[in-house]
Amino acid sequence: QSTQQTKSESSSSVPLFVDTQFLQSIQTKNTTKIFDASWDFTSPFQKDVKKDFKEGRIPGAIPFDHDTVCLKVGLGASIPNLIPMSPEFGIQNRKWGISSSDHIIVYDTSKGYIGAARVWMMYKIFGHEKVSVFESGFSKWVESGGQVESGDYKGKPVPYDVLRPPFEPKLQENLLISKGYLIQNLKRKPTDRDVVIDGRPRSKFLGVAWDHRPYHRIGHIPFSKNVPLDLLLNSDGSMKSSEELETVFSQAGVDLEKKLITTGYNGITASVLNLALMHMGKISSIYDGAWSEWGLANSETPSWTGYDHIIA
Repeated sequence: QSTQQTKSESSSSVPLFVDTQFLQSIQTKNTTKIFDASWDFTSPFQKDVKKDFKEGRIPGAIPFDHDTVCLKVGLGASIPNLIPMSPEFGIQNRKWGISSSDHIIVYDTSKGYIGAARVWMMYKIFGHEKVSVFESGFSKWVESGGQVESGDYKGKPVPYDVLRPPFEPKLQENLLISKGYLIQNLKRKPTDRDVVIDGRPRSKFLGVAWDHRPYHRIGHIPFSKNVPLDLLLNSDGSMKSSEELETVFSQAGVDLEKKLITTGYNGITASVLNLALMHMGKISSIYDGAWSEWGLANSETPSWTGYDHIIA
């Protein structure tokens, strides 16, 4: 089933997922902005995204450089890939010519929405409502007969006017969770505790496999639930239906009626969980520091390992 044809939509009534036919129908409009959000840090999707972008992309796509946007202007160099500060993100969006009235379409070249989900979530965190994700990524576009553009990027931003004012990022504080908030969450009664959902592989969550990064402990945030990202996807890399996803989260012990907070290796992988939850009509927050922050070897934050407490 095409994810674009399901009932899930963002709060602004633009579809959460779009397919080739939909994108082709709005592709040439000045108010359509397409981002290639491919990310080259993510095992097992290691690839040279700048080279791939030059060799082939959706016509008109803007390269979203996670290094420039997240690392260079992020909240701290010791914990990489963090959401940027509002002013810096605003400056970057002016360079791209992004307006608050634009419909932003995000895609990437991997199966699993890793980069696309991150950019989608970033714009949601900063209050841009008209953001959609292209289903199944660039390969789906090619398979569906979409035209391909190649060569160096020479795009120029569309000038702003009265109908297209600059996008001014405004942090939606309810969507971005801090380590301190989670520490306080652990002290609450089980009935009052928010649900933390970890998207890392089961072996990393349980602590039976070492973290691939130096200076990090093993295990997971106490009381968190594990929903590995591969459980969210069909074999072709598309997102499962909302009904299938509800089964996945329920089997993991997630109470979908509570406040939901996502986490993972970092905020980039956690964002795929946010995208899946929105596909089910559930607004969720993100702990952007994720295990990159919580799991630091010199941190005093508690961690659990093994199968104990998984359904706690």
